[in-house]
Amino acid sequence: MQTEPVWVKVALDVELEQLELASALLWGEGASGVEEQDATTMMEGRAPLGEGRGRAIAFFGGEAPEVVSARLGGAAASWGLEGVGIEAEVFTDETWKERWKQFFKPVRISERLAVRPPWEQGAWPEGVREVVIEPGLAFGTGTHATTQLCLGWIDDLCAERRYGSMLDVGCGSGILAIGAALMDSEMRVGALDVDPEALRVCRENFELNGVEGRIELLGPLLSEVEGRYGLVVANILSNVLIMLGPELLRCVEEGGRLLLSGIGDGSASEVEAAFKDLGVEVVARRNQEGWTALLMERAARGAV
Repeated sequence: MQTEPVWVKVALDVELEQLELASALLWGEGASGVEEQDATTMMEGRAPLGEGRGRAIAFFGGEAPEVVSARLGGAAASWGLEGVGIEAEVFTDETWKERWKQFFKPVRISERLAVRPPWEQGAWPEGVREVVIEPGLAFGTGTHATTQLCLGWIDDLCAERRYGSMLDVGCGSGILAIGAALMDSEMRVGALDVDPEALRVCRENFELNGVEGRIELLGPLLSEVEGRYGLVVANILSNVLIMLGPELLRCVEEGGRLLLSGIGDGSASEVEAAFKDLGVEVVARRNQEGWTALLMERAARGAV
């Protein structure tokens, strides 16, 4: 008999000016949705926040509360969040799924692409293709700025030319791989993630969108990927992008492109410099809600 996954509810109490940073930290650590609260928020079962204080609430799956708390404590220190209060507890309220659904609504990503959960219907103009996502415990519902930046840019790139193939590194829910498969029916798409739960969710979402036969799950390690791709996409945190830089570039064919997201605006110059040291430069950048996406191009053989 299949059991429900264990969920941990986390609350980060911070100074109000650090609330966005706290939310970004939770998203970056793999939260499956983040809610922000301040002194004006109506709260059930909690005392109101004091003036100048904020709280970011998120859900994590697959780990014990003490493990999640310790991991977030270490991340908070590296993110410069001083004096953050961390609460983590197993969430046993059977109604949480229904309550959480209010935060995941249909969203229009671009002229040709939209995202919705399976429990909602989208009212899109004719010709708009939709990605249907059941997030499970994996990152990628289309509501976060980093995902929207990537997905919208994939649409633009596919409209511009045929890439032939795309690799989604750190695929999460599979949303980017699915979007690419819907935008170009002839594109060969590969996806990988080190999280087994993400791969399970991916398989379900591939089937939900009717693309299960067109996207290959690889890896889980990037170093195990063979061959090169016309477009490589990675929506991961900045420090991981820098660490994976040489392997990411290895997977890009000559004349191909590398699309990076998950980069906080304050880290964009560091990421750009790291990849410049590897011999590739940014050809375009986009920003949304404090996050940056960078598009790079690997020079073709013989290019000046």
